[in-house]
Amino acid sequence: MKNGFTMAEVLITIGIIGVVAAMTFPSIIARYQEKVTVTQLKKAYSILSQAFQQMIFAEGPIDNWGDTDARAKLFDDIAPKYFSILKSCGYDVPLSTDSCLKLKYKNRFNSTDAAFSNVPYARYHLIDGLTFYIVMSGYCYQNISLSKHTPDSTDKQPIYHGSYNSQCGEIYVDLNSAKGPNVLDRDLFKFYLMTDGILPAGSSKEHIWTQTFENQCLGKQLHVTGGAQCTAWVLYNENMDYLHCDDLSWTGKSRCKK
Repeated sequence: MKNGFTMAEVLITIGIIGVVAAMTFPSIIARYQEKVTVTQLKKAYSILSQAFQQMIFAEGPIDNWGDTDARAKLFDDIAPKYFSILKSCGYDVPLSTDSCLKLKYKNRFNSTDAAFSNVPYARYHLIDGLTFYIVMSGYCYQNISLSKHTPDSTDKQPIYHGSYNSQCGEIYVDLNSAKGPNVLDRDLFKFYLMTDGILPAGSSKEHIWTQTFENQCLGKQLHVTGGAQCTAWVLYNENMDYLHCDDLSWTGKSRCKK
């Protein structure tokens, strides 16, 4: 006589498997999506970095473009030469129009909106699905480059943004445009615009508390508009483990689990 499972035993086993799957699948899917985000951000960084390098080579260092308004206008004029733009909502396009409605982004630590409404960010939708916001701001000294971080003259009064004094502007990249979650450091990432290229925000060299990885990415001393300082971490460490633990550091633990 052959022994087998009863129908009740089979159903119980299937039920247990279902419970285990329901508990583990969300975590597996979330981790997979994080890996996709890392790949997307690396691609976005490559696209933006190459475009700005070509632009600077052809048009000259950004500090030679004039004041903030002149820089903004010039960028708006020449952007189509260096980016595959699907739709442009430049500085002179009213963002209240139906085609240029601003997306709302949440701070991942709470429900507050990112403060895009107070700054005249231009927005460009690229053919490959990326959207980036850019604003020209601050002083833009000749020596404020990817490799130099101090003013060359004591009579200048720089605006400090971490160790990168007085960058030429800021860029936010939305990896999937209007699709969710539209949350800082999940699908929206920040870069600094220097005179000779772009720099990921939140690197180990940031030292002003409103710009550091520890405070603004891990939330240790969060500014009211905090966040968007995880870009360098994602690019250099190739993970988003700041979403899962808060004891990471540039000099120590680089993953939640070794």
